[in-house]
Amino acid sequence: MEKIQLLGLTGTRFSNADGYHEELHYTTTEDLIKISKLVLEHPLLSRIVKEDSKTVTFVNGKREHWMASNFFVNSATEFYDPTCIGLKTGKTEEAGNCMLAAFRVKGRVLIIGVFGCPEVKDRFLDTQQILQDYL
Repeated sequence: MEKIQLLGLTGTRFSNADGYHEELHYTTTEDLIKISKLVLEHPLLSRIVKEDSKTVTFVNGKREHWMASNFFVNSATEFYDPTCIGLKTGKTEEAGNCMLAAFRVKGRVLIIGVFGCPEVKDRFLDTQQILQDYL
């Protein structure tokens, strides 16, 4: 809790590390934007959140190839946008399909958050609409 307070996250309480719903696990849009800015300022994290795919090797030697669920950074999808510099998708039964996406446009970084989308595709369509309205 002390780190959360130091970061100025006044509407956040994390009770698990995976983000799944728990009664005492919550945050606000404002706090998610603050966290997003910190991620984008960190060299390693900013590189990770914009990767379109990753091959991992487990301790047992098994290899898996994962594609990004952020379709804005995934060049194999219809939503690919080269101005996207990454961030995070998510889904829980309670929150619906959600997304935080960052774009470098007009020399600035724009962070867009959409939450509670009924379908996966909606989070990308809503984000595109907000981005177009900004442009």
